[in-house]
Amino acid sequence: AILTNLVDWALAFLMFVVVALLGSYVIPHLSDLMPRMAAHFSGGYQFYPHLRWLWLPVLLFFLFLFVSGLVFVAAAMQVYFRDVSHLINLGLFLWLFVTPILYPLRALSGGRFTTLLILNPLTGLMDGIQLVLLQRLSPWENHALYAAGFSVVLFVAGYCFFKHEERYFADVV
Repeated sequence: AILTNLVDWALAFLMFVVVALLGSYVIPHLSDLMPRMAAHFSGGYQFYPHLRWLWLPVLLFFLFLFVSGLVFVAAAMQVYFRDVSHLINLGLFLWLFVTPILYPLRALSGGRFTTLLILNPLTGLMDGIQLVLLQRLSPWENHALYAAGFSVVLFVAGYCFFKHEERYFADVV
């Protein structure tokens, strides 16, 4: 399931690149045909691939480790408690709002909840992806290193937990 969503992400990223290239290069040069649309895209937005994008597979790898660690724990708990899947759906929905996916982390800087947002391990990964793609900065300038370490620890702990509980699955089921 994780790899299927990775393919979905890759297709969405390809669409992002196409739209950004259109907005940066094609539409501003068509100002005679579409003057209103060209005026909206002429605000200095220039999109081009750059070397910082090479950090993207590294960040996605740590995101893969993080999600895999959660899946190991959830799969083991699902054997004992059937309602875990419903709690996971609710938890992921709520987690969406405390992770800077729809908004940049800098929009909340200085607020009283900023420290709590920074402790969220997905904050470093999502912010790192935004820094790499949109602002052409290194992802390690913020909290991505903490998130990478947390992802590795969660993956190892989740895998060990799953392997420990796996021997009891046949007895419970």
